[in-house]
Amino acid sequence: MSTHPVIRTAALVALLAACPTRDAAAIDSTEERRVLAGHPFIPVTSFEQPFLTRRYSMQTGLGLSLADIPGRSETFRLVSFGFGFDTQQPLWRMLALRVAAGGSVILGAGIDEALDFGATGLYRAGGGLVVNAFQNDRFSLTLALDVSGGQDFSVTPRPAIEASIQAREVSTDGLFAKTTSLDVIPELTAAVGLFKAMGLFALFGYDFERSHTDGFDPESGHYLQFGAGLSTNFAPYEVPLGVTASYKRSQPVGGAALGLHQVQFGLHVSHEHFAFGLEAIGRFVKTDENVTINTWLAMLSMHYIH
Repeated sequence: MSTHPVIRTAALVALLAACPTRDAAAIDSTEERRVLAGHPFIPVTSFEQPFLTRRYSMQTGLGLSLADIPGRSETFRLVSFGFGFDTQQPLWRMLALRVAAGGSVILGAGIDEALDFGATGLYRAGGGLVVNAFQNDRFSLTLALDVSGGQDFSVTPRPAIEASIQAREVSTDGLFAKTTSLDVIPELTAAVGLFKAMGLFALFGYDFERSHTDGFDPESGHYLQFGAGLSTNFAPYEVPLGVTASYKRSQPVGGAALGLHQVQFGLHVSHEHFAFGLEAIGRFVKTDENVTINTWLAMLSMHYIH
């Protein structure tokens, strides 16, 4: 059994727009574009919102994965740390460009994990375009297309140790592995201002992933994502607060017994040009080799909106 796809699943966890037609002449005042029905929407990390604001964001996360492998009585533990950066820049009153990059490191938490799973490092980078499909004083709708790619590099000691014992000489068989992946993600996002103190926003996205690990056949993944959020700012406290929830699941491909379910909850606050978020993510995977991986991740984020 190849353990590399298990590590890769944990690593992927540790990682992760509309300009108003009423007042878009000054592209530098993009913060006004977050206002619908008098309500200024708070920025969030869980998923994209339909505003063409100029923003700079950073995220960092710490995760724990528990893997169960058929034929092994113990539960394997993996720890992960990730960091990411992204920015969105308005190009025109109906168009924005966004760019993102990030990386993470995954390590086995014990001796058995260090032998069976070793260590994995990965990076991702990509970008996309956001188009304002419609916006008025109360409602905003955008379409986006993002493309990203990256590589995973893993070191797994156990296969090399076993090969060395059998060959009675030093062998590196199975020690190193590299996975190259490409994601294409179209998204539809919408927001509605209910009144000055409250607004709602939502997302529907589709993720097509193509990956290839050296020595294995290429794999494809199809995922659907749904999300919704609430943005509030009640007087007299005037403390902007946002709450988000999203759900992501895999779609069957070619009869493969692969299942993924991911839930994500977030709490967000803002002050002047800055916004801060705390995310809790649960990701539950079953591979075509009957390996189950349950991952929990906590993520902190900071946005600067200009």
